[in-house]
Amino acid sequence: MIPLAAVVEVIPMVRLRSSEQGGNPRYCGLLHFRGRVVPVFDLVDGRRSGLHNPDHFLVVTRGQAGERAIVAHEVEDIVEVEARACSELDVGGSYPVSVVDLNGALLEVVDPDRLTQ
Repeated sequence: MIPLAAVVEVIPMVRLRSSEQGGNPRYCGLLHFRGRVVPVFDLVDGRRSGLHNPDHFLVVTRGQAGERAIVAHEVEDIVEVEARACSELDVGGSYPVSVVDLNGALLEVVDPDRLTQ
């Protein structure tokens, strides 16, 4: 789940430029987006993703750390969730994960600024 306020634009999948990203398994490459270079992350498959799949999209987001793009394998719905419905879940990493229970499904709320951590 990506907060709508963080979304800049959704675009069809395009060929990405390869680049190394210090061992981040979710990093996929670089997107040339409106004259800027934006790092792309895949939260499902990471580097193994079928990045040239025409059924996928790129969700360009903007946070305090700048623009990041996320590979969208599938979009099921756009839902409105109040901030108070989100909670922090300690999963043993370097920071807690923000989650929301949506009709019995526990979904992670993606923070674009944490993609590179």
